[in-house]
Amino acid sequence: MGRLSGLLGGLQRRDKAPAPPVQPDGALPDAPALDLQYDGTGNVLCGRKRYAVGLDWEPAQPDEPVRVQAGRNRKGGHRRNLHVPFGAQIGFASQDRQQKRGSAALVTAGRSDLLGPRWAGAFRINEADRFWWVAAIRDGEVFEDAVVPDEVSARTLLLDMLDAPDWTRLMAPEDWQVSGTVPARIEQVFSLRGGAPLRPVDGRRDTVQRVVILSLIGTLAAGGYLFWSDLKRQEAEREAELAQMRDAMVRVDPRSHPWASAPPITGFVETCVQEIERTLFVLPGWLNGPITCTASGERGVVSTEWGRNGGRVTWLHAATAHLSDRVTLAEGGDRAYLRREVSFSLPDGEIPLPWEAEAVSDLVLSRFQSLGLDLTLRPRVRSLTTTQRTELRAPVYNRHDLSIETSVAIGEYARLLSDVPALVPEALIYGVESGTWTLTAKIYHPPILPLPPM
Repeated sequence: MGRLSGLLGGLQRRDKAPAPPVQPDGALPDAPALDLQYDGTGNVLCGRKRYAVGLDWEPAQPDEPVRVQAGRNRKGGHRRNLHVPFGAQIGFASQDRQQKRGSAALVTAGRSDLLGPRWAGAFRINEADRFWWVAAIRDGEVFEDAVVPDEVSARTLLLDMLDAPDWTRLMAPEDWQVSGTVPARIEQVFSLRGGAPLRPVDGRRDTVQRVVILSLIGTLAAGGYLFWSDLKRQEAEREAELAQMRDAMVRVDPRSHPWASAPPITGFVETCVQEIERTLFVLPGWLNGPITCTASGERGVVSTEWGRNGGRVTWLHAATAHLSDRVTLAEGGDRAYLRREVSFSLPDGEIPLPWEAEAVSDLVLSRFQSLGLDLTLRPRVRSLTTTQRTELRAPVYNRHDLSIETSVAIGEYARLLSDVPALVPEALIYGVESGTWTLTAKIYHPPILPLPPM
């Protein structure tokens, strides 16, 4: 979380010369491998120590208590009862997610001597598990801090960040072949003895906050009338500000929305299933990798790989001879790759209006849970002040990231989502060895539009 405030920070600092890259193409110093584990809720574990990940990062509101800010923007059904200040931001955590007071927020523990002021990376938490952590910091503010359930989601999240300028360090697995990145493990580039610790939001252990409360009580006792008069004045100013915001709202061409050129989820899944079946070959002496189908507008790509286990290259060529795309060999013929382009049908008619964030969460979750079906629905929400909105260069599209994993009836899952507006399919992955389908998509909310200068 926190990517938007980080990007805004970058825009505010355009008058500064970019920091020199920190060995952009150089290998990182090695470090002993650690047995890191993700607990499935919100922590990376290293022995008895835990590090909080996936916090809700927001701009700090200096005019209100942390407790009020935590309660106002509660997300995902969790109580936001822990926080960590970092730069001009606050990261909110929850004891409901097994996050503990005193644990460090892992994203704040990056080694600046290796990473520089603007870095981003995708890290597989444990090679034996499927979870990835994607993190980034720009100029002292958290730009991303998210745990995702699969490699495709991690790669997409990292690539989305590359539009921001002047990165001093980018980290990704070597086989992703992302230009300018180097491979890295968490223990190589993060100080596991550092990082900013989580603290309660209620301030019971915060002496400064106790002084503020006592001062407020004294002020109320001395002049209650003045307090309430000032409160009414502030409410009137807020109403006037909201009216000005409504009047000054910038209009956006609906065709520029990210969901305007997305295929319907049912058509995407149907086409991908057909193309995955065409690409599925089980050959003696060859191990199948997952088959991935991705979409970008009306164009898509189906890709897969095989690892040689005593088989012959001629068998592979014979099995794929009817396809227009040829198999590519690598590693001296021990690995083979296939990449095919496909197309999707796009809908006609008006571009739909998205649901509000609360409707997405309530309706989608209740629909799946009432049928006893599992899905992961993660909000990707940025909160902006009025000042920050005037500094925007383009609309901000908050969203939910959706992930479904099942071994049966992936088409039925798609039909359950067919009426959800502003839904953009990302990938459908079939694990040949496990027999499981993984579907990922984005569900966008109404855009936050730029405001003209006040």
